[in-house]
Amino acid sequence: MSASAVYVLDLKGKVLICRNYRGDVDMSEIEHFMTLLMDKEEEGTLSPILAHGGVRFMWIKHNNLRQCTINKVIVYQKKEYITQEGHKLDTGAPRPPATVTNAVSWRSEGIKYRKNEVFLDVIESVNLLVKPLIWIESVIEKHSHSRIEYMIKAKSQFKRRSTANNVEIHIPVPTDADTPKFKTTVGSVKWVPENSEIVWSIKSFPGGKEYLMRAHFGLPSVEAEDKEGKPPISVKFEIPYFTTSGIQVRYLKIIEKSGYQALPWVRYITQNGDYQLRTQ
Repeated sequence: MSASAVYVLDLKGKVLICRNYRGDVDMSEIEHFMTLLMDKEEEGTLSPILAHGGVRFMWIKHNNLRQCTINKVIVYQKKEYITQEGHKLDTGAPRPPATVTNAVSWRSEGIKYRKNEVFLDVIESVNLLVKPLIWIESVIEKHSHSRIEYMIKAKSQFKRRSTANNVEIHIPVPTDADTPKFKTTVGSVKWVPENSEIVWSIKSFPGGKEYLMRAHFGLPSVEAEDKEGKPPISVKFEIPYFTTSGIQVRYLKIIEKSGYQALPWVRYITQNGDYQLRTQ
């Protein structure tokens, strides 16, 4: 929108600054502004746009100043757009939210999946080593003031069709051990000196398999008194689609009043609890 003239007035209507841009209005038209303003205030119909004849006054107030813009041809400028064919906005009838009249749904709005599935997880943690799922044999040879050697054999004692994932075997070592050397048939081995242990990691451990790991550490020539004893070896693992108890879910049905269709699934997982074995 273009302006014919711009005025800055004080509270009494005195012109402080003015500029006539188009020359299509008389500069004295501003004298009608304060009269219109006071009349509209008394009537209680004051608006930011006032009209006098063919002139429009658009004004704002900021602190103790009023800025007034005068435009004479605003109606003709808008006529081009008003007379054009346009697209009517279809707002539609407003609908109240479902929670006003109905119970709150358990399912959040806007969630979409290709398949609607419900999983029931059966998770068992193994603590009691009556028949260990992963058996660890350890042979430790310590040569005083020289070195200490480890031979660790890990054997899976579950069915061949099952596989243990993310197996970690934590083997304690002396606090003053150094210069580690490792050799293993599978997985990777790392020394964690802050925990005084080595961690043998096997990503996938099938049933009925046996793996071997050897480790070698140097020892200082002057050793402190051994007060550590023989801390146990701990094992972490997770075996999907397997339960030690043999428990099975025979029947699982999803019932939902709104007719929500879902595919039920049962997942079995066996994992380590407080799973420790003594060192020899």
